[in-house]
Amino acid sequence: MHKPTLSQQITAPRRNVTLLVLATLVLAGCFKVHVTSTSSTDVNINGHRIITTTHNGITRKLDSAAEIEIQNGHVTKFSKPALVKIEEIGGPEPRQAELRENADTLELWIKENGSFRKGSPEDESWLERFLSEVTKK
Repeated sequence: MHKPTLSQQITAPRRNVTLLVLATLVLAGCFKVHVTSTSSTDVNINGHRIITTTHNGITRKLDSAAEIEIQNGHVTKFSKPALVKIEEIGGPEPRQAELRENADTLELWIKENGSFRKGSPEDESWLERFLSEVTKK
């Protein structure tokens, strides 16, 4: 029968102690595991293009009967008449909005207290982030 050497005798307990220390640290919350989840759909239903993405608990939905193209966070092409419904839920500030066609451009309207108001420059920044997230591949 083979007798373990002194280094082999020391290595096994050291490995067990190392595993025990790592397990204790994980259970104590010193090492946090972050799980991200992402899902995305882009479908046409009865002439409506519906894009829905969920990333880390935030769901973004875009619904449009008009043909639209989005690049780099901006609508670059749209057919007339255009009305694009937008919704973001699960984040720090849930929002509903619409992009409405007016004089060959799309204007951002934000739903607030049951009615719509014209979007501010801060809202436009949010819209750009929203569109970038919705179209991320």
